Amino acid sequence: MAETTEKFDTRRALFLERLIRAWDKMPKARLGELISKSLDLSTLFDIMYLSNIDDVKLVEAIERFVLTGDATSPPESPRE
Repeated sequence: MAETTEKFDTRRALFLERLIRAWDKMPKARLGELISKSLDLSTLFDIMYLSNIDDVKLVEAIERFVLTGDATSPPESPRE
């Protein structure tokens, strides 16, 4: 059975709830802008990192960025 957004799948619901709360702090920003700025993405190699980042680490980086305005280097490479 393929994964779905059924009501018992709280992992994605919690992720999206956190993302919405963070995005509400900068509502005029595009999602791509929030992601690239919060993870300090600037090269084509960053696309590889982004495609492998854990959901929780991504939303934590976005939350940190919208609260502090500071982008931090990703906590780990996608290979770790």
